[in-house]
Amino acid sequence: MLFKCLKEEKAFWSYKDVSINNLSDEDFIENTFIYLDMNMISMLFEIYQRDFIKKVWREKIVVQGEFLYDLNQMIALYYFNIMNPQKYLNKIVKENSRKQQKNA
Repeated sequence: MLFKCLKEEKAFWSYKDVSINNLSDEDFIENTFIYLDMNMISMLFEIYQRDFIKKVWREKIVVQGEFLYDLNQMIALYYFNIMNPQKYLNKIVKENSRKQQKNA
């Protein structure tokens, strides 16, 4: 059901011949957070473990910084009970920047 909703939202406009069989779990989770509503997002927690979803969120969505800032604040508060989301998000973005600088 989630995959069908994502296709209807044109979440995979940049993918060639995408199907549920060739889409990574990480891309599936990322696109669900970005394109679908809270009821649909909640379904992710019935499919995947909370820790895995949080890992994907931190590594793929939070690191996008200002672009998805409001979405990330909502996710932090509602799905992961993070009490100071602004501080938390800024910390993750800074950590990611440091990692990228070390790898450059």
